[in-house]
Amino acid sequence: MKITATSTLFLFLFLLKQTGVFSQQTENWLESTDLINISKLYLHTDREFYFQGDSIWFKGYYLDGQTQHLVPGTFSMYVNLIDFKGQLVQKMVLPIIDGEAIGNLIILDSLKQGNYLLQAYTDFQKALGQDTFFHKILKISKLKSSSESTDIEPTISEERIPEIDVRFLPEGGFLLAGQMNVLAYKAIDKSGRAISIKGEILNSEGKVVSSFASKYKGMDTIHFSPKPGESYKVRIEGFPNYENSINDIVKEGIKLEYRGDSGDSFLFQTRTNSKLLQGKSYYFAIMHRGRVIFYKEFIQNDQHFPIKVNRAALPGGINRFVLLDKDLKPISERLLFSINYEINDIKIEPDKDKYKTRRKVNLEIFDEEEIADDSFSSLSISVIDETAVGENGPELNILSWLLIDSELKGNIENPNDYFINEDNLSSESKLDFLMLTQGWSNYIYNSISKRIPIQNIEEVEGISIKGRVNKLLSKKPVVNGDVFLNISQNNYFYSVGSITDEEGRFSFDSIFFADTAFAFMQARNSKGKLSTEIVLDSIFENNPRVSKIYLPVKRSFTDFPVQLYQQQYFNEQDLRDYLLKSGSILIEGVTIEGQKRENDDGHYRIYTKPYNSLKVTERDVTYRNVADYLQGRVAGVVVVGNSIMIRGPGSFGGPSTPLFLLDGTPMKESDIIMSIPMSDIDIVEVLKNPGETAIFGTDGGNGVISVFTKK
Repeated sequence: MKITATSTLFLFLFLLKQTGVFSQQTENWLESTDLINISKLYLHTDREFYFQGDSIWFKGYYLDGQTQHLVPGTFSMYVNLIDFKGQLVQKMVLPIIDGEAIGNLIILDSLKQGNYLLQAYTDFQKALGQDTFFHKILKISKLKSSSESTDIEPTISEERIPEIDVRFLPEGGFLLAGQMNVLAYKAIDKSGRAISIKGEILNSEGKVVSSFASKYKGMDTIHFSPKPGESYKVRIEGFPNYENSINDIVKEGIKLEYRGDSGDSFLFQTRTNSKLLQGKSYYFAIMHRGRVIFYKEFIQNDQHFPIKVNRAALPGGINRFVLLDKDLKPISERLLFSINYEINDIKIEPDKDKYKTRRKVNLEIFDEEEIADDSFSSLSISVIDETAVGENGPELNILSWLLIDSELKGNIENPNDYFINEDNLSSESKLDFLMLTQGWSNYIYNSISKRIPIQNIEEVEGISIKGRVNKLLSKKPVVNGDVFLNISQNNYFYSVGSITDEEGRFSFDSIFFADTAFAFMQARNSKGKLSTEIVLDSIFENNPRVSKIYLPVKRSFTDFPVQLYQQQYFNEQDLRDYLLKSGSILIEGVTIEGQKRENDDGHYRIYTKPYNSLKVTERDVTYRNVADYLQGRVAGVVVVGNSIMIRGPGSFGGPSTPLFLLDGTPMKESDIIMSIPMSDIDIVEVLKNPGETAIFGTDGGNGVISVFTKK
């Protein structure tokens, strides 16, 4: 169905309802623009300013990109801390269970102070690219005395000629010659921070044709009518070395423009400066998060074609308005932010107005909306000193992340501020500045296409241990070989097997454990022989290289609150006093003296080297296992089959089962040690005297068998 305008005063209302009849051409276009659903990951950190030795506590929310609901299932979340050079300084993997994850990163005392990037992503997001990752800048400093100076970058007034970058971005993608256009701009300094500017646009004769002054974060718009064939340059006040020119001037074209709102509607128009482009068919489409929610065909019968869009019908967040030709090829587009989003307000009431140090705090949490019995709110809360944030709260919150940060490439300076009305500038005006500048070419749904089928993206649950099994001598792959993996941690024991493929490869997937665990792996060929070698892949794959647009500047402590240094100092004093009152003992400096161990064999021991330390030689590889090897070698050691017992002071009732250690790790069961071929063992040590086993307490009462494998 075509809509024809008989005059420029005719307006038609686009209700967001798709018609039921589509041509094959439009169906193909809809299919080509139907992008995969980009999931969103947000990390709520306890704060944004940290000191060396602190912990970065966080809760992760993994959300459906369209509905913003928690994603069911189990996934792996990779969390990285990256310095200003893009170098990884810390990393961890955490499980996401039904859309939620909790964890913390400990900031080492050796970490240099400066700005760091906290990065998080899933396997799904890694396949799509780092523009879908979570990014947040954290500031890390060190505690200083009053006599130490704080490293702060010089202000602009202290620099001779600061560097500046100003981008001029025409609405709709280009400027129409001979027509009044909207030209947006944004100015930043060398560190990427917004900077206020004043300037002028000059023609080829040096005559000023327009002047401008930024309103918000170095941004504003200029109404500008370029003449055909004319060239224009820009002059910025206070920056004599700055050079730039106005380009993208089209002699004959048609583009989409936003004209404002009329209360209940958004007003658009298509404008052309060419008679040749009038009387032709075009399409107007609206897209939200990569999906077409409405499109309509019309005929441009005049220089202007007005369009009226129902404000209430637009979904909340960023919407993309596109002008297409008759072949459904995009000509011009414009982003517009809709405030039709819903916020579930949570009310928190403490039981007291003031609290003493380290006193219990009781909070009552109220959801101001009626929640069904099967509904719930997933919450996280951090309590910090009010001096650690500005008047408007943290620079980044979940609202700003879900609605703008996660859908625009690059860092957005203080994104939370875009949602706050000011006396002379509304939130909608701020957001429109952002749509015209950073949204001009950085909308992620324009760059992520359907090139990666969703069914081909593999989500890994837990940790995967992969590798290859080779023949020991020829190094050829072992086909149809058996690979066994045993993992032990405290009272937890896990065992699983796998079979190698034609390339000798194997994989153990979906392995979960917390902190540190001991893993032992063994491979046999198809005939059950142990003459194999295992070559492991890296447990943690290489991290994606971080784009410069996400990296923090080297150092920027101009906004690091001075009060935090004082607060941190007194907090450490209070903690010291608290620990002393709670039973801790403060001692003076201690000097530990001891003899250097000569000829260190490279094995870690918490005990001194025992009397019975046996070095396995090439002749000993013929023994079946450790039990067979120890038979008759050490007095008091009794071997029955694969069982080892020790007679000694702790075994009054006869021989008893000792404590087994494998490379220093206690093993609850001896089966793992007995399955290790002697060719893989370097040293076997037997501890049976009380002086040797005392360090293990009651666990070593029946003696200790310690096995060290070859490096």
